[in-house]
Amino acid sequence: MAADSAWPMTPKPLPDEALGSWLGRTAARYRIGVDELIAASGLEVDIGEQACTWLAAVPKGEGAIRRLCHVLRLAQVDVEMMLTHKRLCTDLFPCCYRCLMLNPWEIESPYWPLRWMTGEASLCDHPEIEVENATLGMLSRARNMRRLVKELEHKRRNRMADKSRRKGLFGVASRVR
Repeated sequence: MAADSAWPMTPKPLPDEALGSWLGRTAARYRIGVDELIAASGLEVDIGEQACTWLAAVPKGEGAIRRLCHVLRLAQVDVEMMLTHKRLCTDLFPCCYRCLMLNPWEIESPYWPLRWMTGEASLCDHPEIEVENATLGMLSRARNMRRLVKELEHKRRNRMADKSRRKGLFGVASRVR
């Protein structure tokens, strides 16, 4: 990818999608990390040290937004709709696992809605059990959206297995009495 040209393939941003989510989905399509995608295209986007907060990506100024518009082949209003407009200071990125996995617009492409990034609204109407937290370590290891989803799946599977084991242990203990 030349730094001065538009990307040859870009997924359409989904309604209420955060910029970092979109960059993560795009990087996954190219099978690279968000940090590599940004470096290859010469974008000025803050994704944190060691690319650990790529999900909360923020362009560095008005020129960076114009450059994003060119590279992404989107109107400025469309790019601005994906922005939090502030650097998020958090170690956890909560999500509803069910909503993440059941993307109604593109079934094969989980995404992170902007409302989860800003904390202005509740995650969704699903039970609390569906809430998972992506950590900075997970984001740093994952480097794109597909890998982040795999990290969350692994975390959830382990949590559910632990819960089943504890329930099984307590069930056996209660029968012994």
